[in-house]
Amino acid sequence: KNTSPIFPCPGGSKACEQDFHNSTACQRIGLARAFLSYGLDVTLSDADWAFAEDPRPFFSRQPPADLLAAGAALVNSTADGDDGLELAASLAAGIDDGLLLLRAAPAMLSFLQAWARALPGRNGQAALESALREGVGATPALWPGQDRLAYAWGGRLVLGVLPVARFGSHTASVQGLAGLMHVTQVAVHASHQSDGLVGKRHRLREAMLWEDAPEYYTEPRLLSMDLKPPSVPEKLSLGVMDEGGQTALQMAHKRGLQFQLQQVRAGMALAVALNRTFLMPRLTCLCDSGWDKLENCRSPGAPLTPLPFTCPWDQVFLVERLTEPHEKKVNMTYREYSFLENPRTPNETEHDLILLSMEGTANTAFRTHDPTIVWLPPKTGLADLRDRVARHSGVRRLHVRDPQAAWADWERPEDGKSFDLRFIGALAPWAGPFDDEEKTKRWLDGVLRRKRKREKWT
Repeated sequence: KNTSPIFPCPGGSKACEQDFHNSTACQRIGLARAFLSYGLDVTLSDADWAFAEDPRPFFSRQPPADLLAAGAALVNSTADGDDGLELAASLAAGIDDGLLLLRAAPAMLSFLQAWARALPGRNGQAALESALREGVGATPALWPGQDRLAYAWGGRLVLGVLPVARFGSHTASVQGLAGLMHVTQVAVHASHQSDGLVGKRHRLREAMLWEDAPEYYTEPRLLSMDLKPPSVPEKLSLGVMDEGGQTALQMAHKRGLQFQLQQVRAGMALAVALNRTFLMPRLTCLCDSGWDKLENCRSPGAPLTPLPFTCPWDQVFLVERLTEPHEKKVNMTYREYSFLENPRTPNETEHDLILLSMEGTANTAFRTHDPTIVWLPPKTGLADLRDRVARHSGVRRLHVRDPQAAWADWERPEDGKSFDLRFIGALAPWAGPFDDEEKTKRWLDGVLRRKRKREKWT
């Protein structure tokens, strides 16, 4: 039986009966109304927002605002180092109803009824924006002496937009805009990704804003790896994007991912074969991803996205598919790339380690008898590899300097096929040239390093 409290929507709106989104909006409106009626300010937050710090000190610095809303823009309207609200002109880009501060102002209860009345035929956000624009011209009037607050709902409410560098999704997970603007991150929205609840959780884990059970941090025996970065086209490093430059950069991006995934595949295989949890390395992207047409390899409206940037893993993998149970796919476990930096992870997890290094002409002169280094001939067979590392089974982390040199092959072909089904099946749609079947085959052959004679895709 569902024992969740029910908060009736004000104004007798029938929108709650129409679909899930409107029902959720009605519940939020009713919840806000219940607390506002006691004279309490209310912060409404969707479940996929996570707070890096207490937002109340920031909210308290904006006393004239009746309503503060997260912004929908992907670029800030403020100057470097400015940690205040966005300029009121940013309202043209829209707002996000996933994070709202509603003040217990005299007009707020009446506004909630206007929001509820606007719901039929709209989702909650569209209804909110419609109600706020009611009785307001194309350019909202500014609060006197202010360029960051504007009148809304026919001049009866004062509205402000939260700074997108400090409260955001793409601005946080892809752009790192807070760091670029030299301000602190207050909240992160786990949107702008397509891997459902698992992808949202992974985004927040990467940001170290998701708190798992203690054993998530203390139990795993990890395998980590060095990752050689992709080459960056000279024009990109010089900030040049001429005609045709985006197409060339997208191709360089796919080649760069292919190069990195070859290494990741070897590292993952070692982790699975040695029964360890794979510590994801930081991947480098030369282009953003998504459904919209890119602008200079950046999402539309996000000109400050640094190129290259550290990709969220859900831009390359459908994270859920890496670990979902499947009778024909090898099982594996993983941890996010920021795991060792997380203050919840014990220090010994980082420092209790054995290095797995390859013998060869490049490093023979530097070989030592350090007991924390296991030296192996390149492409050591899996049985020998297991024997050599077995004595270190209790060590928390095994670090591989060159996973491709360390990995030979599976002992049984069916294990290799099972692993590759898992690996390839988890790649995100935009990680490779998946809009063309033949190019896809060649690209995947490159990732898997299959010994086939194929033309290099261009």
